[in-house]
Amino acid sequence: MEKDYRIEELDEQIKEKNEKIENLSKSTEEMKLELEKYMAEIKSLKEENEEAKQRAQAAESIASQWQNKTYDYQLKYAELENQLKNREGAL
Repeated sequence: MEKDYRIEELDEQIKEKNEKIENLSKSTEEMKLELEKYMAEIKSLKEENEEAKQRAQAAESIASQWQNKTYDYQLKYAELENQLKNREGAL
């Protein structure tokens, strides 16, 4: 009888340990899935960041070109204004 009780007790402990292992396995799987989800999100954010950098570089380039053209037009305007003043002075 004592042996039967001990066997039942050990069987119960084995059952509890197996349940614990199963729960830990489930937790590990859940963590893996969550990790994969976060990794996919990080990858997506990195791609968005790269796209934003490229758009910023393009915008910076356009702004620089615009600034250069504006400066060129200002120089042309000043040159034409000086030519006009010189002609008016010659008359």
